[in-house]
Amino acid sequence: MTRSQTTLAADAELSGVAFFTGGDVRVRFRPAPADSGVVFVRTDLPGQPSVPATIEHALELHRRTGVRRGAAEVQLTEHVLAALAGLRIDNCRVEIDGPELPGLDGSALGFVQVLQAAGVRELAAPRAVLRVLQPITVTAGEAALTASPPGGDGKTQLEYRLDCGPDHPVPSQLFRAEIAPAFFAREIAPARTFIAAAEIPALRAAGYGERVDAADLLVFEPDGTVRGNAPRFENEPARHKLLDMIGDLALLGCELHAAVASRKGGHALNRDLCRTLRTAAARGDTSIMEGIGVSTDPPAA
Repeated sequence: MTRSQTTLAADAELSGVAFFTGGDVRVRFRPAPADSGVVFVRTDLPGQPSVPATIEHALELHRRTGVRRGAAEVQLTEHVLAALAGLRIDNCRVEIDGPELPGLDGSALGFVQVLQAAGVRELAAPRAVLRVLQPITVTAGEAALTASPPGGDGKTQLEYRLDCGPDHPVPSQLFRAEIAPAFFAREIAPARTFIAAAEIPALRAAGYGERVDAADLLVFEPDGTVRGNAPRFENEPARHKLLDMIGDLALLGCELHAAVASRKGGHALNRDLCRTLRTAAARGDTSIMEGIGVSTDPPAA
């Protein structure tokens, strides 16, 4: 069963600091027509070039996801895309005056709050759906990400198993969820980015995070305590990894009906699964999945 597409009922706006590039950035979310999807617009560049938030335009970046088409490049897309997908906002023009979205407090909560305040409006068009019929797995070393057929109710179920290794200060943990807007806003959106204190010097040396401090994310000391902050959930790191997964899978550009389970996965593996699913859809391989209203055009070069 498909649902109607949606967009925002009004504009929404917020400002913040880019975690990686360090600039001040303003973001404006605007309503968009049916079938336009999520499109990022660089208002700071001549001609205001745009890039669709789809896997065909995804960049291979370390510790984050981004998209680029021509001069239009936007990084750290996962938290905004998770907020939109988690609230079931399908069509949105996202205007940004810099190359990277703001990191806020390391979660998607700030984006969710302004989007909820703007409201959601239904559109007179059905939402495209990809429904997985057979398990599909992508791997990288010890990490694995599998999309399997959904349960009998057809709802999307997500699972993340976090295992950073025996010497990492973040303990192994698990988070499972069925995604619905109210649950997403309450239980997933507030989960913040995390890092081991030992990883910070290398990031600083690379020029990243110069305006980020312990209040903007969870910094785990070698003994497992959190520096200058308090966790919002016992398994907050696993919840944040699932948040990232929602944002990255939104690059499919349609709703995914599947049970998706990740073990030790990250942005690169999430993008690999998106590409695998889009390739299967382009082949029209109905033994693996069925698409309702999904384009079967091959991925763009």
